[in-house]
Amino acid sequence: MITPYLELLSETSIERTIRLEKMAAGAWRHYWAEEWEPFVAEAARRDEVSDRVEWTRRWSPEFNLIGVVAEGLYGEITGQERLAGFGDGGEDFPGVDVKGTSHYERPMLLRLASDPLRAERFCLVAVDLKGHSARYVGYATREELAAAPEREYGYGPTRTLTEAQLHKGLP
Repeated sequence: MITPYLELLSETSIERTIRLEKMAAGAWRHYWAEEWEPFVAEAARRDEVSDRVEWTRRWSPEFNLIGVVAEGLYGEITGQERLAGFGDGGEDFPGVDVKGTSHYERPMLLRLASDPLRAERFCLVAVDLKGHSARYVGYATREELAAAPEREYGYGPTRTLTEAQLHKGLP
């Protein structure tokens, strides 16, 4: 069942805690239009920066939106603010790099083998762009991701962990 937006505004601290615990355990979080629009605005801002910077990679037209929604969900669940800046140096939150995927039916944590692994933990969030929803999937440590099998998806060797190989819950 989807909680109406106005009910979220008036929920008690206990209700909020229960809702956040469910989301940390993998429950879907639906975003209402009023909640989704800031994600779209931030993604558009990042798109403008990406257009001017050579080192960014765009895997899809929605690349930045997927990332912004993933970071937003992680921040909501943990109560943390994202570290400032674009091109965060490998950490979106202290010690954590949040990755998003639009392949929500079979989410996988992917990282190019050539990319350095700077964060201690890598968290995965599945994003349903059409449904304006997101789900926290799990996390892997730097060592686990470094040891992950490499597959080829057309962008170079890519470290790959499936949902079943990720730790459940928050790091």
